Order: sequence, then C-alpha cells, then structure tokens
Amino acid sequence: MAIVRKLTETGIKAFTEYLTRLADGEKIDPPMHLLTDADSSQELLGTAEVEPVTLDSKLAAAKYLTIQLASLDKSEVDNNVGLWTWLSLFFFDQVCPESASGERKPGEIVRHVLTLSALKYYRHLLAGPCRLWQLHGKCSRVFLYNPLTEHGDFSEQLASRQQHISNLHLIEAVDRLYYDPESIGAGRPKRGALTRTRPGNLRRLVAVIQQFDLTYDMYAMNSEQILTLLPDEFDHWRE
Repeated sequence: MAIVRKLTETGIKAFTEYLTRLADGEKIDPPMHLLTDADSSQELLGTAEVEPVTLDSKLAAAKYLTIQLASLDKSEVDNNVGLWTWLSLFFFDQVCPESASGERKPGEIVRHVLTLSALKYYRHLLAGPCRLWQLHGKCSRVFLYNPLTEHGDFSEQLASRQQHISNLHLIEAVDRLYYDPESIGAGRPKRGALTRTRPGNLRRLVAVIQQFDLTYDMYAMNSEQILTLLPDEFDHWRE
C-alpha cells in the first residue's frame, strides 16, 4: 500500500514535461520518484492509501478510488489538481500502458494532469469517472463501461456540458434510454446508441435537449417527464 500524496507545482511541471516527451516519441520510464520526493510531492490533510490494483474499466476505477479516498475531506479531493495528478502517475501503467514496442501514447495532457475547466475536467482518466460515479451512482454506468484509457462518446457529448451533466434527472433519463443491462459483463450502451445515422441516437438527444433548454426548465422535470417529452424518434429507445 502507498500513502496518497499530492504533487507540488514542481512535481506537476516535471510530470507534464515527461508527458510531452512521451508524446514526441521518446521511450522513457515514468518518473515514479516524483511520487515521494520532498520537492515534488506533499502530504495531504488526512490519510488515504492505494495499491497498484488492476482497474479494468472506468467504473472499476471510480468505485475503487471513491472507497480509498473516503477518509479524506471532500474539499481535499474534488478539485485537488496535485492529488489527481499524483494518482495519474501512480497508476500510469494503466492510464498510459506501454505497447509491445515499448511506446506510450499519453494523448492530451488533461487526461493525466487535472484541469479545473468545466469543459475538460471529465477528460481526466481518473478524476472524471470518480466525479460521475459520485454524482450519479449507477446511472453513470453508461459513461463508465469502457476501458480506463478510452474517453468515450457519452462523456464527450454530455460531460463537457455542465448544464447537462449536473442534471441528475437528465442523466437518469439517459441511462434509461441507452443502457443495456442485459449485455455481457458490466453492461454496455444499447447497440446503435452512438450511430449517427440511427434515429434517436445520443447526438440527436443532445440536440433535442439543447432545444428544450430554451423553453423548459429541465432541472424541474423528473426523468419520466423528460422521456415523455422526447419526439417519436426516441420510441425505440424508450422501450
């Protein structure tokens, strides 16, 4: 087990430089010393522990980290850039696995170094899933079924829109429309939910909800009222 810490500005800068070098094609080992060095990391106000467990989905990561960080004050967790960046480095072999040829493809920096921008917070591969799980519980499963390294269209279309992702009843309606509880394993979105040519697909829902926002108070409606309001093209998904 390892005591959870947070990266300092020095540590975040060093980790960011490492990610940039990876993106440029260099084959270099993760700077794991940043996790414990005094100039690159600090203790938290409280104690939490993690171990290098296998996180085989975003949902698994969200559940595990929510439990492990529960001893910390919420104010010390949610928007703590140093904490989530420390966790990204700790679990780096999972959030940025090495290929057979020894290469790593980190993608956007915000996948590993938390940003507090509402537009990109949910792109962080650990903080984003945890916040979705804490906000929406089982209704977040349609966002979190996929592997840890995949961002996913549900997050891209909804989590980046603060007025949508913070609406508990809307996300419940999304879960009722598109989640298939009969799928193998932890379940997946219904087939065709992300197909752009399919009537009532996710992108169409987002477009329709944005229109509704102009004339309805979406926060005042429960999930059943939202589903009833949707046009006929969503009948298949409502069933």
